[in-house]
Amino acid sequence: METLRFNFGFWLGLFLPLFSLLLLNGFYNPLLVDSPVLYWSVDLFTWLLVPLVTLYVFSKRGGNFKDLGFSLPCSVSQWIQYLLFCSAAIFLFYHVYVGVQAWSKLVFSVNYLANGFNYGSLIPRGGLAGFFVLLWFSLTAGVVEELFFRSFVRRFFGFGFSASFLFVIVSSFLFSVIHWEGGIQNLVPTFAVGVFSSIFYVLYPNITVLMIAHTITDIIVFG
Repeated sequence: METLRFNFGFWLGLFLPLFSLLLLNGFYNPLLVDSPVLYWSVDLFTWLLVPLVTLYVFSKRGGNFKDLGFSLPCSVSQWIQYLLFCSAAIFLFYHVYVGVQAWSKLVFSVNYLANGFNYGSLIPRGGLAGFFVLLWFSLTAGVVEELFFRSFVRRFFGFGFSASFLFVIVSSFLFSVIHWEGGIQNLVPTFAVGVFSSIFYVLYPNITVLMIAHTITDIIVFG
């Protein structure tokens, strides 16, 4: 599966720019929402330009997208397996997130760290504008977050049990912490769904399955 030799500095350089933006956007997004042009310019830069540049650098260094878990079935039996894993991932991703979020709201009556910013509040209700904004938020989060926090982070660890365990913990922590602006009531469920996604990726290393599950979950939650 690995065609690109692992280089810690190279992979860290690929990962850090977007991670830094996602970690900091909880500070600057609330300041940008009153200026739609500025907000959407920054959003496009963060969720489209930076990931595309990252993938371009990756490919120019000889990276194969199979290294990142991109693959499609080649036979009927593989397609059946793929669709079964997709169905399971969609069901579990959604229910882990929603279930743990409901639990965290009961446990944490005060939503510590929350700063009031919520992507859902930016989605127009009804009409084509609402549909496209909902689709944009869901697709970008589903594709980009799974790519970086599952595929890329996986490259920092080996494939034994201890290495896989560390991957699950580190990936889940990093994935959770970028959602800090939603408060503790969002940090807990995102960590839980990060654990689920990381374990799923270890067992079935096809990132497209998790991208689909993540995107559909966000469509349901945001919608």
